[in-house]
Amino acid sequence: MMSSIRFGLLVACASLMSFSASVNAAITTYTYTGNAFNSVTSPYTTSDSVTGSITLANALASNLTSFTTVTPSSFSFSDGINTVTNTTANVGSLFAFKTDAIGNIFQWQVSVYTGSVFQFSIATVNPGLFSPDDHVYVNSGNTAYGQILNSPGTWTVATVP
Repeated sequence: MMSSIRFGLLVACASLMSFSASVNAAITTYTYTGNAFNSVTSPYTTSDSVTGSITLANALASNLTSFTTVTPSSFSFSDGINTVTNTTANVGSLFAFKTDAIGNIFQWQVSVYTGSVFQFSIATVNPGLFSPDDHVYVNSGNTAYGQILNSPGTWTVATVP
């Protein structure tokens, strides 16, 4: 009798811990909105910009003071002409972030590319040493690009419990 009560308590505790962990875990989507390009070649125009989103199983931790690389469950980035997602053929990516005391992204290095043919790259790397910038370029024999220097975009966050 006593061992079945202990077993029942262990099962109840394990269930409660499992429930508690699932309550704390929340799918989180970070959405990026870049500013309009100020330097372009065709086909880009000064009304184009980089926009995108990444979805993570959990929110980024607070106070990430060095770049922390994450692997999103999905992502999508566009420049107004092209869109690259995690399901695009031959896609590669890098997502690294720093966060403030409440978990907001304040610095980032993001690259999404399909081989050497197409790349989105947005970054705020070493402000003061390098200029924060957003740029996207296509390199397939001819180089076309759109970029904005010294005017990085913003990240917003939405959490789904």
